[in-house]
Amino acid sequence: MSSRHRPARRLATLAALLPLVVLLPSAPALAGGGRVIGATKIVDHGPGSARYTVVVIAEGFREVEQASFAARASEYATHLRTTAPFSAWWQTFNVWRIDVASNESGADDPVECGGTGLVVDTYFDARFCAGGIRRALVVNQSTARAVLDAHVPEWDMALVIVNTTVYGGTGGGIATTSLAGSWKDIAIHEFGHSGFGLADEYEYWAGCGADPPGSRDHHPAWEPSAPNVTIQTDPALVKWRALFHPAVPIPTTENPDCALCDLRPNPYPGEVRVGLYEGADYYHCDAYRPAHTCMMRAFGAFCPVCRNRIEQTLKVFARPLLDPIAAPLRAGTSVTLAGSGFGAGSVVNLWVSTATGAVSHGPYVPTAVSPTTLTWDLPAVDLAQGYASVRVVNTDAGYLASEVRGALLVGDAAAGVPTILAINGTPLAPPEASVGLAHADTVVAGGGGVVLVGTGFADALVNVFTPEGNLGPLTPAPGHTDTHVGITIPASAPAGPGTFQVVNRRATPGGTTYANSNAVAAVLVAVPTITGVAVAGATITVRGTGFSRASVINLFNRQGSGVVNLGGLSGGVPRVPLAFVSDTEFTFARPAGAVAGPAFVEVLNPPFIPFSSSGSDPDGAVTLP
Repeated sequence: MSSRHRPARRLATLAALLPLVVLLPSAPALAGGGRVIGATKIVDHGPGSARYTVVVIAEGFREVEQASFAARASEYATHLRTTAPFSAWWQTFNVWRIDVASNESGADDPVECGGTGLVVDTYFDARFCAGGIRRALVVNQSTARAVLDAHVPEWDMALVIVNTTVYGGTGGGIATTSLAGSWKDIAIHEFGHSGFGLADEYEYWAGCGADPPGSRDHHPAWEPSAPNVTIQTDPALVKWRALFHPAVPIPTTENPDCALCDLRPNPYPGEVRVGLYEGADYYHCDAYRPAHTCMMRAFGAFCPVCRNRIEQTLKVFARPLLDPIAAPLRAGTSVTLAGSGFGAGSVVNLWVSTATGAVSHGPYVPTAVSPTTLTWDLPAVDLAQGYASVRVVNTDAGYLASEVRGALLVGDAAAGVPTILAINGTPLAPPEASVGLAHADTVVAGGGGVVLVGTGFADALVNVFTPEGNLGPLTPAPGHTDTHVGITIPASAPAGPGTFQVVNRRATPGGTTYANSNAVAAVLVAVPTITGVAVAGATITVRGTGFSRASVINLFNRQGSGVVNLGGLSGGVPRVPLAFVSDTEFTFARPAGAVAGPAFVEVLNPPFIPFSSSGSDPDGAVTLP
């Protein structure tokens, strides 16, 4: 017989210090005496869909005690915020409070577990003595879930605070805690169970010396699913082997008497060395925990293994959230972004739309950062097509990235960079990610005058780019100012897309320098319209107005019970090539995938938005042979 199984001296009885996980069959969702008052968000780090949402629920608090519950909920949130590792991941949390008024205070305390026999009328029917253990405090889980789903449907973890000073609590589906002495630590311990699937690391059920003889001597021969307890002693098979301290034996400690709790002190005083310590998961022997002491064993800090599980869970909620960018980004100036989840490791990525694709800039390190704002210096990048995409990346949280937000990109007039803000009185359209460039939804007639409104115009020329080349540089009409420039569009301007750009000239001792404005798209001559579609064999002819060499078509074809678009772009290339005849006519060949029957043609010019397309023009209908 191994020495560890020999009869040993009687060890001192260890009082049952910790609550435990109690999994009970769900009772029907029947509300007890009282009412649900409502929910209040007390910690807000962004939308619930992107954050780890903790809900604190009142139980056994009467109407007149709701202020007391609100104070306890705030105390818990503060304790959570200041407890590692939650303190480092605080930006991932939202915390709600659900105020519930019970008819009476407290919780049922059955005499069969040594309780007082108190019976009270509370909303969630809180009671001690679950599983025959006095400290096991439970509530009607079905009722609690129903309240959670109704008031905070995005909840991830819930804690019911029961208004009693009798020691107790449990983990499992929905955690509970009383208000006994160290209740906030009880709540954190239960959070480990309910929020992260951590097991109890202590080696008793009712308490050391209180469990029936032989009932807690040896753990059953099955591997627990929790990440912080194991029955394995082969180092290669232990779940947390990657965290083993290099200078500890495996197993690290072994209980010399499996009939008793092992109360020996930490063999490495003052240190937390990850190894294999016997006594865990409610059993004296054959079950092991990662460290001698942990929050999941006896209140204190979480051990490295538990911390790792918590951090891996929270990491997916650490994605920064970037609010829509309302104001244009001004190149060459300091820019402040709003959102949530920003931190010391946040950086900014920037992409600027150009005629040949997006150009990447950054990452930029903020000059100032808070959880909800981030300020960075945007360099004087080329404005190109006047549109930028921005993303925030948290480099210290697994490089999780925010959504990409689009914004108009403008110049700094004080630095001599011009910006177009309107064409013929039509302001720039709001930024659209699907378009990805600055545009004004207006038609500019050939041979007519155009007034560009903006900032920073100085000794300017104007370029007007078309699919057939640049109509400029055009010299502004007399009387232009730093905010208004007038030009005349040549009568020969082709119909279709046109892009306007102001170029400032500046004479320097080294020669003339140029500063370009944002390039702004508009429609020249006419918006595409269709007046008729004709079919001759495999050739289809489309007639109308506003066609250009850059036109693209959508060709919607009825196929079976659905409609298929045979046109559009694929990799930036038209799926249906067009033979441009004039701004009033083009032809194309019947696509190989077309099916005889109804079809519809829609013509689009860059930037391929509703304003520059023929839309649902009824004359686009055609029957394919």
